[in-house]
Amino acid sequence: EPQTVYLSSLEIEQSCKVGYYPNNNLLQWLSTIVGTNVATETAKRYNVGTSNKTIDGAGATVFWFVDKVGTRYAKIVQYSPTDGKRNRESDYPFLQPKHQQGKGLTPCLFGEHLIQDAPGEQIICIVESEKTAIICSIFCPSFLWLASGGTNGITPNKVKSLKGRTVYLITDSDTEGRNAYQKASEILT
Repeated sequence: EPQTVYLSSLEIEQSCKVGYYPNNNLLQWLSTIVGTNVATETAKRYNVGTSNKTIDGAGATVFWFVDKVGTRYAKIVQYSPTDGKRNRESDYPFLQPKHQQGKGLTPCLFGEHLIQDAPGEQIICIVESEKTAIICSIFCPSFLWLASGGTNGITPNKVKSLKGRTVYLITDSDTEGRNAYQKASEILT
């Protein structure tokens, strides 16, 4: 197994400054639903940042993948501030080159850093999307919500931190997601 590579903490600290949140389209949209305070606290808890590069005057959302040791990966996505949907028309890079796996970085589960402080009996729910995990954590706080980072995002290395925990896999309502999470349930078992 390759040695885990970590990003500098300075980059995540810069990106996650609360002062940048008004320029983050996802957090602007989320604030209209749950209020600015709840959106901000949730973003801070999950290490959601704002990119310093903008499109149409707004920074893209940076999802920092952090384990109990440090920051392992970053995924950058642009959202619409009016409906919270991912902007698939954007030419913004989905992943910054310096944060890609080819640079030795390997993602963990999004929100994995929260496991160490969660009570042992708390059920962990894994969804595909980081945005979904954040929203579910607000509306169903009795569970610990993590994201696999995509349909096929559950791998044997990523699930090591879940050993001994009760885990629910919650798929998107498409065939691809259900098939992928069926395989993931075998990995978790």
